[in-house]
Amino acid sequence: MNKPPQLTVNEEAVGDIVRQAVGLCKTKAEQAGVTLSADIPEQPIRVEMDRFQMQRALVNLINNAVEASGNGQSVSVSVIPGKNSLRIAIKDNGAGMDSETAENIFTPFYTRKSGGTGLGMSIAKKIIDSHHGRINVSSKTNKGTAVTIELPYKLAAKRGFGS
Repeated sequence: MNKPPQLTVNEEAVGDIVRQAVGLCKTKAEQAGVTLSADIPEQPIRVEMDRFQMQRALVNLINNAVEASGNGQSVSVSVIPGKNSLRIAIKDNGAGMDSETAENIFTPFYTRKSGGTGLGMSIAKKIIDSHHGRINVSSKTNKGTAVTIELPYKLAAKRGFGS
């Protein structure tokens, strides 16, 4: 469980991966009465990544946001291109997390959910780390949670080649 996932890296259109991840979470959102939206630039943004692994991480994160939200609430997923990296932001206005939960969010098997394994967030972090990315979670009780993923456009750029 501690080894990084094996990546099959290609240059991928990140908007397509985000759209597919949102699509995979739509039914769960509809059943919970949660509005799920995606804000993706029309211009394709290409990033070196493992499509399957990144989609897996996004589905975990989006499903968590949906599960934290109540009937009538919304979850938004945004793709925000930057100069050297790309950000993907997942925001909900659900229950939020207390400080203990927020501190342990990436600890394997840690969960406050009755039906959860406590692996979703640690798996998502491993996948993002293996892409030389960063994940940041900010949460306020009763105000919601924002998860921001930052990914380099090129994986080699983060490895220190030629720098």
